[in-house]
Amino acid sequence: MLKEGMYVRCPIDREYPDNPRLFATGKVVSVDEFNECAHIKFYDPFGYKKYFEYIPDDVEEAPLEMLDHCHLFKGAVVKYGRREATIIEYKTQKDELAEYYLQTNDTKEFIHVDETQITASFFAGSANPEQQLQNYEFQNPCWYLGRQIVKETMNVLDNSMFGFKDLVGCKIYLKAFQLNTIMQCLQSERCRYMLADEVGLGKTIEACSVLKIYLSNKAERKVLITVPRVLVAQWRTELLFKFGIIEGENENGNNVQLIAVEDISEKIEQQKWDFVVVDEVHNYLNRDQAYKKVHKLSTNAENIILLSATPIQQRQSEYLSLLRLILPYKYDLVTLEDFFVLVEKQNKISRLTHELLDEVDSFKNEILPEVEGDDPHEDEDVQDGLEEIEDNLDSLGSIVDDPKLSEMIEAVDTSAEDFGIYSIQVIISYICDNYQIERNIIRGRRAVLGVYPSDPDGEFSERKLEEVIYTIDEENTYYENEAYRTLTEWIVTQQSSLDGKRITSEIQPLLEAFFSSPWAYVARLEVVQKHDDSIPENVLKSAKRWLEDEDEVYHDLANAMDNVDAHPSRLLKLIDFIDTELFGKKTVIFTDQPETFEVFCKTLQSAFGDEVTCFGASIDKAENEINIYRFQSEPDCKILICDKTGGEGRNLQIADYVVHIDLPWNINTIEQRIGRLDRMGRDVEKPVTSVVIHSLNSYEDQLFKLWNEGLNVFSQSLSGLEIIMNDINQKIVESINNDFEYGLYRLVPELIEESNSMRESVHKEQIFDTAALRFKPLYIQLKKLLSSYQFNENKLFANTMMSWASLAGFGALSHGGENDLVSFDEHNFSIRSAQNSFLIPPNWDRYMSKKQNEAAIRVQRVLEERTEKNTTHSDRMIKGSFDRDTAIKNDYIHFYAPGDEIFDCIVDNAMHSYRGMCTAVAAQSSVDWKGFVYTYSIEPNERALIEQGVSLFALGQFRQYLSSSLQVVPVAFIVYSEVPEKTVISEHRRICKLGYFNKSNDIDHLGRRGLSDGLLHISRRFSASNLEWFKAQYDEEHWKKMVKKSRGIASKKARMRFAKDSDLEGAREMIDQIMSIKESRERYFGISTDESIEDLKRQYELIYESLENPIVRLEAACFMWLVK
Repeated sequence: MLKEGMYVRCPIDREYPDNPRLFATGKVVSVDEFNECAHIKFYDPFGYKKYFEYIPDDVEEAPLEMLDHCHLFKGAVVKYGRREATIIEYKTQKDELAEYYLQTNDTKEFIHVDETQITASFFAGSANPEQQLQNYEFQNPCWYLGRQIVKETMNVLDNSMFGFKDLVGCKIYLKAFQLNTIMQCLQSERCRYMLADEVGLGKTIEACSVLKIYLSNKAERKVLITVPRVLVAQWRTELLFKFGIIEGENENGNNVQLIAVEDISEKIEQQKWDFVVVDEVHNYLNRDQAYKKVHKLSTNAENIILLSATPIQQRQSEYLSLLRLILPYKYDLVTLEDFFVLVEKQNKISRLTHELLDEVDSFKNEILPEVEGDDPHEDEDVQDGLEEIEDNLDSLGSIVDDPKLSEMIEAVDTSAEDFGIYSIQVIISYICDNYQIERNIIRGRRAVLGVYPSDPDGEFSERKLEEVIYTIDEENTYYENEAYRTLTEWIVTQQSSLDGKRITSEIQPLLEAFFSSPWAYVARLEVVQKHDDSIPENVLKSAKRWLEDEDEVYHDLANAMDNVDAHPSRLLKLIDFIDTELFGKKTVIFTDQPETFEVFCKTLQSAFGDEVTCFGASIDKAENEINIYRFQSEPDCKILICDKTGGEGRNLQIADYVVHIDLPWNINTIEQRIGRLDRMGRDVEKPVTSVVIHSLNSYEDQLFKLWNEGLNVFSQSLSGLEIIMNDINQKIVESINNDFEYGLYRLVPELIEESNSMRESVHKEQIFDTAALRFKPLYIQLKKLLSSYQFNENKLFANTMMSWASLAGFGALSHGGENDLVSFDEHNFSIRSAQNSFLIPPNWDRYMSKKQNEAAIRVQRVLEERTEKNTTHSDRMIKGSFDRDTAIKNDYIHFYAPGDEIFDCIVDNAMHSYRGMCTAVAAQSSVDWKGFVYTYSIEPNERALIEQGVSLFALGQFRQYLSSSLQVVPVAFIVYSEVPEKTVISEHRRICKLGYFNKSNDIDHLGRRGLSDGLLHISRRFSASNLEWFKAQYDEEHWKKMVKKSRGIASKKARMRFAKDSDLEGAREMIDQIMSIKESRERYFGISTDESIEDLKRQYELIYESLENPIVRLEAACFMWLVK
């Protein structure tokens, strides 16, 4: 029974009033029961009727039999009073007012209302597919088949971890270990974590991801991001191009400030911040003022993420200092002596765990392969191996008073087919994940993802080294030799008076510049001379003579290149190598010296023309953007030269080689250079090759040996050693003071020994951290989630999206073979076509004014004008791709993905359009079959959590335990019941892939109301429309019974299959572990937290109930006739 204030689906089809296909959502103003009609009003709170002028303001006498009480879509934006709000969940009961759980868009608070209290747009109502089917409301199959494809992908997103949908719209490669980190950061009300992943694993990506989800779900928050000044531009670039986060005002009234650490004032320190992010925290441990700044910021921040090199527990003072930055209220009062006791407690567990892992690996890889008998369980070596493993398990259980751990150990069944190895690995993960001193430090390890050399199943490429060498001597490089001789003589005479400050401010800059180019060397000498007049005249004169000699070569490059051996300088040797060895290869060239950068840009552009482009601080910002775009998108642009800015966070993994014109003194700079190419998402079969040019028997040669032999940086990642680099830099300074000529050579053996010792310590900690994640059931679930989404994020999905958009009124321009690029134009929006589906286009002015879109369009336009390739034709057009890989590899190619207005308007239309929820279709097939096909989805009962005040963030880590797949359930007419269900599902899938966007001759629309012919030739054979013929075959009374009965059968099957595909036992096990860990850790380490055990227990019980009593929805219904 309809009541005032209810929302209903009301037919507004003037062409076919008796068989309507066009409906709008209206609100019941009044009901006239005597005349069996109602007055319906259609609201337009957001001004969308300008696209759909045929929508009436109201219908005064709508027949009650034609009206269906409907709920409003989840995700629909409505008005609650004057405020905008989004529907999070709803609850309906027959003949009763629908209830809604809203989240206000301005403050993000939750509100519980009934439908009379909200104002919704005329297209916001959902249809009931069962009722559509009963009423013969068979929409065109193109809508149904397209929606099935889109829904498959979006269903994975809707039922994934909280915030995953926000992340898939970012230009990043998503990895399971990163999702694990992000979930861990967001599962608590307060996020206070240190991300200490090894270099190259994407700490910045993880921090920005957490921030992206936080900003999407909060309002009016103050956020501070503070990083070293040299990294500000890089962070600004990554925030904008990868995450769409800008400085200043963001969505929901949130404000983001990006400020260099050096510029943090006392006023900023004293402010209260909702969220703070600090990068390179390990560099502040020995800088008292900077450390105090960060500590004060942490004290005043509600949430904080610190990014650091991986801390090493054996360096206990540093480790404690870092903990005090994350949780000052907890660790400020812990003394170093007390902390030493905690470290020893963890070491005890680490040693036993390490032994256990070795025993398990030995058992799997050494003992089992040697077994020859029929039953390996009876083999003596197998029994001895299992006995050792069991003894170690018992030892671990005895030192940790953890009932859950004891229960897990007791449950290990070594007589099982896998000898209980899986259970043992889960126990190892449990121990490693939870018995760390502080779980608020997250240490990602490369070993989780595959290590060097290249592993086809890993994430990283092999690193290789090629050397270009030359000799500084009187015969070959006379003037360079003279300049070097006079410089070294002067430094040696100064050794007795040198201190650390003078070395870093004078000697280091001079040496770095010398081993770059004479232009850089002379420039640096002039700077030093202004502050120190002790530089001898012969040093200055020899430098200028070297510069004059090199200038001659520079200005007569063509002749000099004909005979490089006659003048084998660094400049000519490197150009010759590029010309002969790197021809046709994508190459990035780095130098830290601005003068060298300028010379090499001009020289290489002169030598190789348009193949070369540059990125540097001396180049206009807009020009830099164009140059990066060229390198990323043009196959003929082979060489990119970068200065110290290093491309500022740009994706350069498309390059084959990285060339180091000069060697930095800070090894982290080398790692960052290589890391521009050595990124996740790179083809692992393509090595990252460093080309290092260096002189022999020189100070540069010592430095090269230190980096190459001492730390192996060109062959492998630093992987956990970054935190000791400041110590190494200090030793370099000391070596100059003690023995300039040979000090570094002597340091190499010492450094090799020290780094090997440190690597061993780090390796043990790596094993502990890696095991915590690798065998963790949740990690396996996250890998499945990614695999499922990536499987669906494919070309079929992209093509379906474009076809739907075209039908719905939003056409796209394809760029053919140009890397799957497509453009959307404001002027391509067809209001007439949009009337078919109520597609609402983006606000084009707001869309085009987004900073990342403005930058992309500006760069594309300029380059097109320069190359006279104006293929886009319009200043109101944006070029992009649905393909993640294409979008990531080019910063200026737009990514059509969740969160993008074009993507969202197409997806929202597909998901919310009643046209895609019901059809009747006949299709050619390899089998004969008739029946119904129902599609169901499942999700946790979020409304129960909202009612109890449980944060949906907390649900995030448990969503994966529910099935994320749709259930497609066929119900056959009895005569076709022998056809295997799998065959029918496979055919349904095939037909969905085939689509009906181009009116395929293999498919017939059984709901067609006109007399045009199709696959079954009904109109020609029976002189009736398909729908008229169908109704004659299945009269209304019989048809409704068939639909109702089949729906009941399908619903029961769907629930059984969802129950089978879900893992509630896993969810229960995880909750039990969390609760047991909480109490056991506090007992073992003696450190308590301010979280209430009882509150946590109640929260997790409610979460479990939301999984145990999920919401199963009927998404679509179809009558399908397969014709052999």
